[in-house]
Amino acid sequence: GTEYSLEDLMMSDSGYRDYINKCIKADIMKSDLADAQLVKFETISENQNYYLSGEGLVVYFQQYEYFPYAAGIVEFTLPYADLPEYLKPGMIF
Repeated sequence: GTEYSLEDLMMSDSGYRDYINKCIKADIMKSDLADAQLVKFETISENQNYYLSGEGLVVYFQQYEYFPYAAGIVEFTLPYADLPEYLKPGMIF
């Protein structure tokens, strides 16, 4: 298996980082995590942790990165159906 960064999968000029940030911020506000943030989420990192699930691209954060230990490892799923305009040609999931 090959390990890919988000930059390897996404077109650099597609605005994928802004899209992912917007989705994560919206999910935080919809959940009870907004008040639990240790540090306010602003943007994903250059080497952001993620994995591909059966449902979509899952961005996750380690404990204490933005949320307390009690929140566990917090994950945000972006459905594959929402990603085609951001993916490099030939990237199909």
